[in-house]
Amino acid sequence: MNQHVQKMISAFFTAIRPWDSAYAGARLTFIAVRRGDFLEILAARVHLSSVFRQSLKSWFQAGDVEAGQVDLSGGVAAVTQAIEQIAGPDGFEIAKRGRLVLRPEDNQNLVVGLPDLIHPEGISQGNRLAVLTMCGISRQMLAQQPQTDWMLRAAAHPFDSLNELSIEYDLGSASMSSTTLEVVAHATAEVYPQSSVKDGKADLGLWLAKGLDRAKARLGYGVTTTFILPIYQTATANSLSALVTRLDRSTGKHWRPA
Repeated sequence: MNQHVQKMISAFFTAIRPWDSAYAGARLTFIAVRRGDFLEILAARVHLSSVFRQSLKSWFQAGDVEAGQVDLSGGVAAVTQAIEQIAGPDGFEIAKRGRLVLRPEDNQNLVVGLPDLIHPEGISQGNRLAVLTMCGISRQMLAQQPQTDWMLRAAAHPFDSLNELSIEYDLGSASMSSTTLEVVAHATAEVYPQSSVKDGKADLGLWLAKGLDRAKARLGYGVTTTFILPIYQTATANSLSALVTRLDRSTGKHWRPA
């Protein structure tokens, strides 16, 4: 694997290291074109998250186009190795399916930018995502259009377009001109969704993933009154009126520690 690619992968995981203990697992989701034993990526994402609330989607195939999802176990070190294999010439082996690989242009290397620790896709959703993006060959080299869309429409489980299939498999819209592999580190702390402001009282809370130090959690908030500039403050997790909530993975429900 190219040294620059390896350097950017290392830089990404170094950047998220302060909270990577919260990532209980990772999920690989992709659309690829089969070439013998290889599945050559059109679009793929590795999601790092403290919890996955949806089950794996079933395997999809229409002609030589295939899509699937695979859970990756073994912690951050194993996930890093899987990403390096996908970006390498031999690919990452998916049991009974083949080897998933991101191909570069002939006689060239994969294009990898610096890690984006506040990605625009997260900002638009009021969330914070850290993303590493790798780009390979032109999509048109693997999936010619409009032929690919017409093939998807004729599938046993039809999709109107490659774009619709991409959205179904949590890959966003298929707007990139090149094949891509994205590593997405999701937020591990969020404002508790049942926080409220009512009758002049703010009931605030945080959601923290297991594995994070509750004592280090902070929530910033502002108090605005008529004709007075807003007053901004922070509260520690221990002082919040709505205690820090954690997710119990055995039940999938929130609970409040005593």
